[in-house]
Amino acid sequence: LLTSRQIRQLITDKVAELMVVPNRIAVQIADPIELGDVDGLATDLTEEYSKPVGVLRLRVVGASGLHAADMPNFHVFSMSRTSDPYAVVRIGSGVHRTSTVMRDVNPRFPATE
Repeated sequence: LLTSRQIRQLITDKVAELMVVPNRIAVQIADPIELGDVDGLATDLTEEYSKPVGVLRLRVVGASGLHAADMPNFHVFSMSRTSDPYAVVRIGSGVHRTSTVMRDVNPRFPATE
């Protein structure tokens, strides 16, 4: 039996899958014959608006001033608190997790990711 949270997440994931380029939802509400040629407007709007207009490239560069969640390690010379941060990026149905940057509250992620 699914909980309401699981159902919401399932719906969110399925809608997100449909809304990422090149997956678009085009709904034509009028017959192309009725539209005619109005000031150069295409008669088939589904064709005109279903083409992607670009590509989004996203790179996680880093972060600063993160909360230090780890306790000091007495075996290491540094007594300051640190964290082992990583980033998770969701775009539509795609999910990307960066590598973990060990013991750093101001991480910089590799450019190769």
